[in-house]
Amino acid sequence: MPLIDTIQAHAPTALAAAAAATVAYSFLEPLLDNGPPGPYLWPVVGALPQATSYLRRSAIHEFFDMVMKQYGPIAKVRLANLGTAYMISDAELARRILTSPEFVRSKLILGLTHDFFDNALFSLTGERWRVHRKMLQPAFGPLHLRHATAVSEVVSKELADAWSEMIDASTDKEIVVDSFEFFKALTFDFIGKAAFTHEFGAIQSIVRGEANQGLKDYDEVTFVIQRRFRVQRFLWGFANIDPSSPAVLDLRGRIQGEVKNVVLERRKQMAENGGKPLRSGAEMDLLDRLLISSSDGTDVFSEDEIAGEVTGFFFAGHDTTSNTLTLALYVLVKHPEIQEKLAQEIDRVYEELKGNITTENMYQFRYLDGVVKETQRLYPIVSALTRQVTAPVEALGYRIPAGSRMTVHIRSLHRNPAYWDRPDDFIPERWEKPPVPGSFVPFGDGQHNCIGQKMAQIEMRFVLIHLLRRFRFEEYANQKVEFISRLTFGLKNGFKVRVLKREH
Repeated sequence: MPLIDTIQAHAPTALAAAAAATVAYSFLEPLLDNGPPGPYLWPVVGALPQATSYLRRSAIHEFFDMVMKQYGPIAKVRLANLGTAYMISDAELARRILTSPEFVRSKLILGLTHDFFDNALFSLTGERWRVHRKMLQPAFGPLHLRHATAVSEVVSKELADAWSEMIDASTDKEIVVDSFEFFKALTFDFIGKAAFTHEFGAIQSIVRGEANQGLKDYDEVTFVIQRRFRVQRFLWGFANIDPSSPAVLDLRGRIQGEVKNVVLERRKQMAENGGKPLRSGAEMDLLDRLLISSSDGTDVFSEDEIAGEVTGFFFAGHDTTSNTLTLALYVLVKHPEIQEKLAQEIDRVYEELKGNITTENMYQFRYLDGVVKETQRLYPIVSALTRQVTAPVEALGYRIPAGSRMTVHIRSLHRNPAYWDRPDDFIPERWEKPPVPGSFVPFGDGQHNCIGQKMAQIEMRFVLIHLLRRFRFEEYANQKVEFISRLTFGLKNGFKVRVLKREH
């Protein structure tokens, strides 16, 4: 019998045997394992029965918070199709996991997002990642950050002017806005101007009460990926979230179409400039760097890679920063005394600098720095980072097998009482002293840390400076505030606030 026929004849038996072995192991695993403690692992589904109620509410962060408080600083968890992971809330080990070559990026999340972001930097591994990172890194250097500073001031003032005009037009001289919707629009416009020198007009769309298709599409991507996280892979087609599902193909087509329009516009401008970028050196934006050619005339990046980086940058940049700004405003509304102290510092330092805020003097707003960092500590937008073990390692007295996934649970690390006094309280003053190394990682650590973190830090601080100089924010009582975990952490229904002009 030919080899191929032999393989085909025995394939069903082999698959059945593999399935039986997997099920058998799932029954024996709790008895055989001498590893870290953790919630009871049921056969096949692991700890899914304990986590189901949290998953239904998109509040899986609460489940992992509970696990780490009960079993930390290392705990073993398995959730059905997500496989087994060792959860970590130890600072020294977290630093090792994120910085040591013993650990590489896990492909779990990549499997959920590959059709949308397979060419984005945060999805790449190995040599492709190194090429992309090396080419893009200069676009986030000191000179480029000065450009980001100027753009931050422009979009911050645009939002503040819009709210001021809305207040003037109101009968009671105050407005109620969904801060999350406006912050999404602001960050979308910021990325367009700072990274791609492109106008999207998202803030004005929100002001006019018009839907912004770009923002809607990226929200839909988040929804699709979150559902994939919760649904077994073989059920994706039934849930209309498979890469081949008509709705997903249509969504990808719309996003890629918008990205291609931006790229084509820039290529046309370059063609009119003799094939050269419109800017050079420090003036080049991210898209310029994606489009430049190597010395032999071949493109450094393919069309798919360019589209993937643009798409990924918009997705990661607008979702994370807008959520952090919303949560910062949430805290300031809940703690009016902190909001007032911050406003006083902003007024004082702003006057001392005569309004000339730069990347060099921005951190003279020290209390603002504490407010931003404390928001990121209590409410990290990315709740966890996962790496895969390349070879067996010893971790906190346990032997972790090669191929295992180790997850730094940032939320628990940031609230670990071993490193933080009164860990659940919002205390900006705690940042007058440096934290324990490895205990604060809102942007990750090591070579895979967030490439755009400095740009995001600038944007967040400028927005808060300009808004707190001009407005006072008060609680809007008629809303239900719910924290949820999707790909990022945030508020389920946004966050409405009452906005009033501040008296000087």
